[in-house]
Amino acid sequence: MSEDKIGNAKEYDAMIHWHSLDQCNIDCEYCFNHGKPIKTNGAIPVIDIQGLVRALGRAGKIFRISFSGGGEPFLIPNIIEACHEITKQHYLTFYTNLTCQAVQRFADVIKPERILWIHASLHIRELEKRNLMQQFIDNFFKCREKGIPIEAWEIGFPPLVREVESYRKFFAARGITFSFSP
Repeated sequence: MSEDKIGNAKEYDAMIHWHSLDQCNIDCEYCFNHGKPIKTNGAIPVIDIQGLVRALGRAGKIFRISFSGGGEPFLIPNIIEACHEITKQHYLTFYTNLTCQAVQRFADVIKPERILWIHASLHIRELEKRNLMQQFIDNFFKCREKGIPIEAWEIGFPPLVREVESYRKFFAARGITFSFSP
């Protein structure tokens, strides 16, 4: 038995850390992808779902599959279908900026007991710049309402230091607390 980072005991034998893609729908100045053109529709490959399911089955293990990377996993065109198949036997974790429309459908379709946690990266300045703050908040609460364990995190970016308290108040007034990641 393994324990996820929020402390829920789940039965899985092994973990796959899947660096799913580098493409993102935002462009944070501290990211290693900063300044690269933001690629979305058409440029992002789909997951070979049947190949993935066969490979996981051959391993004979129950996996915790962690979607992460330098990009946004919810940009993958068939991410929800892939997660639906994966969660028939395995568990998921996500690192996401939580700004894609696909998050709403994901929360409706995927069984919350198969999601160990979502690490929702705030990227506050980018959310403000791209007018995505409300989308983040809506997606955060959709996941929470569906019973998905979710935590909000902000990158410990030095230019934010002066504004930390105002951001904490802003999010606290909306029922969201957040921590910092390096």
